[in-house]
Amino acid sequence: MSQPTPGWVKPLLLMLGLLITAANFLVFTNWSWFERGTTADTRNGAYSLENRDERLRQSVFLVKSADCASQRDNYGTAFAVAPGYLVTAAQVVSQSHQCPSGLRVVDSRGASQSAQLAGYSEETGLALVEIVGSQAPPIPLASSQAFENSSQVIGVYTVGYPLVNDTPREDQASFSDIGVLTYDKNLHRFGSAGVSINSGNSGGPAVLETERKVLGVAVTIRPTGGTEGISYIIPSDDLRRFFRDTTGQELP
Repeated sequence: MSQPTPGWVKPLLLMLGLLITAANFLVFTNWSWFERGTTADTRNGAYSLENRDERLRQSVFLVKSADCASQRDNYGTAFAVAPGYLVTAAQVVSQSHQCPSGLRVVDSRGASQSAQLAGYSEETGLALVEIVGSQAPPIPLASSQAFENSSQVIGVYTVGYPLVNDTPREDQASFSDIGVLTYDKNLHRFGSAGVSINSGNSGGPAVLETERKVLGVAVTIRPTGGTEGISYIIPSDDLRRFFRDTTGQELP
């Protein structure tokens, strides 16, 4: 005569079955948030594109700045920091500073619209662009001062519209490789080796690899005393002060 099955066996088997089902679900389900932060492609120290935060593209714009004298366009990148406001590098819109009607921006969907120059400073190297009706979410800013004396290895990358044969790809912004960050107290700039910035990327956000926050604004003009082969970044705290002085508002 067989012994009756103990009462605790069936609940245990049920629990084991549920655990196995959950494990299989996590392994085989392709969730972008589950994959984010893992290095699927470590060649050249870069994440694969699929593991980058794609939402950043919604906040990054191509800038077309007309040169009224030469009748040609200059290109660069800008990004949303507050509703209706984009920040870029002063060098991107230097000609539009003299030709206000020649400034346009293109969003991640390819929609083009006119823009107004709301602020310009050669001293800081920054410019503020005002647009109407944009739903682009502002990218959160990091506190750059917190990273100036850091002894940790800090990874950073840029998002923008690099030029190919002097022409940008307007279909979508692209991500750079990840570079290692340093701070130059004499230049009051961050420098990064490994981040390739060309004229189209200038004005785009330099994003912290782990925090997905903006550490500063990428620029292509090397400051006096700068090192060849190093990409330079205007600190986010400078951006905050520039925005406050221009608009009277505070960025978070």
